[in-house]
Amino acid sequence: MPDSIHQMHATYHAVEDRILLKIKTHNQCLYQAWLTRRFITLFLPALHGKHPNKPEMLLDDDAISLPEMEDDFMEMLSAILQAPFEEPEAPEFPLGEEPLLLSRMTFENLDTPEATWILEPEDGNGIELPYHPNLLTPMLQIMNKALQKANWQLNLEPILEMSQGSRLQ
Repeated sequence: MPDSIHQMHATYHAVEDRILLKIKTHNQCLYQAWLTRRFITLFLPALHGKHPNKPEMLLDDDAISLPEMEDDFMEMLSAILQAPFEEPEAPEFPLGEEPLLLSRMTFENLDTPEATWILEPEDGNGIELPYHPNLLTPMLQIMNKALQKANWQLNLEPILEMSQGSRLQ
C-alpha cells in the first residue's frame, strides 16, 4: 500500500458469515477484504504482536519504539478511531472492486522500522500494511467491535493470554 492509511472499518456480514475489512487511503484508494473465522484466529495474535502459530513476539523492543514516527501514527490513530468511515466519492480499487478473501499473512523487515504485514488471498496481490504497535492497537479495537457482532463464540482466551505483558496493549 504505497499511500498512507486514512481510515479503517470492519463490519460483520451475517449472510456471508464474514467480517469485511475496509481500508481507505488519503488518495481515495479503497482496499477491501473478507476475514473468515479461520483467518481471524491467525489475525488476532498478530494484532497483539505475536506470531500467529507460536507464542513469540514479532517485534523487538527497538522496532516498538520509533519516536520519529510517533506524531504521524498518533494523527492516523485519532482519525481511524474518531471519525465514522466515509466511503470515497470516486474510489480507486488497486486490488479490484470485489473484496479479497484473505487466506494467509506474511511479515517482512520485522527487525527494522519498516516492518511490514502483508494480508494475502490464495492467489494475487494482497494488502500491505505497516506493522507497528500504533496501527495494531486501533485495528484491534475495530476488529473487537466486529467480532462482538459476529458472535462466533471463538475461544479467544489462549490468544488474549499470549498478549499478557505485551507492550502492544
